[in-house]
Amino acid sequence: MFFFPAFASARPGRAPAWMPLLALLAAAAGRPALALPPADPVEGGFSVYERVVQYGFPARRRLAPYFRAADVRYPPQTVLLVAFKRERRLELYAGNAPRDLRFIRYYDVLAASGTLGPKLREGDRQVPEGIYRLTELNPNSNFHLSLKVDYPNTFDRMMGRVENRRNLGGAIYVHGGSESSGCLAMSDPVVEEIFTLVAHTGLENASIILSPVDMRHEPPPDPIDHDIPVWAPHLYAIIQRALWALPPARSDAQWKDRWAQFDHPIE
Repeated sequence: MFFFPAFASARPGRAPAWMPLLALLAAAAGRPALALPPADPVEGGFSVYERVVQYGFPARRRLAPYFRAADVRYPPQTVLLVAFKRERRLELYAGNAPRDLRFIRYYDVLAASGTLGPKLREGDRQVPEGIYRLTELNPNSNFHLSLKVDYPNTFDRMMGRVENRRNLGGAIYVHGGSESSGCLAMSDPVVEEIFTLVAHTGLENASIILSPVDMRHEPPPDPIDHDIPVWAPHLYAIIQRALWALPPARSDAQWKDRWAQFDHPIE
């Protein structure tokens, strides 16, 4: 049996969006979680509990070899998603403690609309860029299942006030399917894994980094060469420092022999 934290929403953090990543995760992991009643009713749809019962066992079974290979207990104390827009890749990190993140695996992003550069306004179809919390699990998404990103965060709102941009947009999700309008489309089986993992871990302990490129290996976009705001280099410096703090990510091919040893679900 698993303890299910409250999934409908997470308390917004008071710390600024540009605080160091590890401190952000440590603070999130320290918040108390609330129990979700198993019979949580949702009129005309499914509850998070019901969706986890429906998809949780096969999702955990698929995740099991990756967690065992990384020597991370399930459910972990901390979950971090890291998405790269140009590379169309999402990396999953988890840890037994906030300061002990391990690379678990990566996924292909099937669709992410827009171009390099942060989201600025409603309707620009841009995927945001920055460090965000996951604040909601949607068991009745139009795209199978979805996890809400807390865009706009403090940094986004501050830049909007500086530039007098009033309608910054919102409703940014990591979801299933293969179509995107400012969101990350991950396919249904993949979002089942992420949804189940975050449900078991707790929204309070889950964050996501949205980066234009993998700045561990290439320079960030330059405002001279791309249609991005003049303040973007400051944002990219924040993201780059957070990426440098992560452990090395290995390719599935490098670990496939180790993963192949495990064929049982996580107990």
